[in-house]
Amino acid sequence: MKKSVQSQITVLILIVVIIFLSNLSLAQQLYFTLIWSPNTESNLSHYVMYRDTIPGTMVKLDSCPHPDTSYFDLNIIAGKTYYYKLTAVDNAGNESTPSEEVSATAGMVTILNDNGTNEINDFELKQNYPNPFNPTTTIEYNLPTSSGVKISIYNVLGKEIRTLVDDNKSAGNHRVIWDGTDNSGRSVSSGIYFYQMISKNFSQVKRLALQK
Repeated sequence: MKKSVQSQITVLILIVVIIFLSNLSLAQQLYFTLIWSPNTESNLSHYVMYRDTIPGTMVKLDSCPHPDTSYFDLNIIAGKTYYYKLTAVDNAGNESTPSEEVSATAGMVTILNDNGTNEINDFELKQNYPNPFNPTTTIEYNLPTSSGVKISIYNVLGKEIRTLVDDNKSAGNHRVIWDGTDNSGRSVSSGIYFYQMISKNFSQVKRLALQK
């Protein structure tokens, strides 16, 4: 087996926030979905996922059986940044060199100041309105300084279907409208979708519903 594996993790698809309602109590679960291009060695045994909160380090998180090419990390804490690498292991126990490192921050943190009031990180992705929507919905977001920003729509499988914003924007409040179409201009079906904002070290995801 070759000892060099190039970019095993090719895309960090999504930071997903799912809200469950049960017996009128509200619970929130955060998780990361990681997807990588498969290693094609004939004697591949499994993959090893590494994770840490310090860049450049490698602490084993879990083993991923062949032929899996995705991993759900359910054990994360809001506000923390996590760094991931992946290796491939053959049947003889030889481990490849690690993939390039990818990172993501789990949601946004609310901080209480001395007066007990909420202060929200100035980077903010707001809930779309209306929600559910048909035929269009508005997404607002805040930037504390001029910076590059990307806002994308994903389906429930973690596939990016539409890029709404991918540009440098000035500081302040901004809004963008999604008309329920993909990057090819085709209308998407009714259902649950996720939209993600990435800007500098900030990343956040929210859920929306298209109802036709």
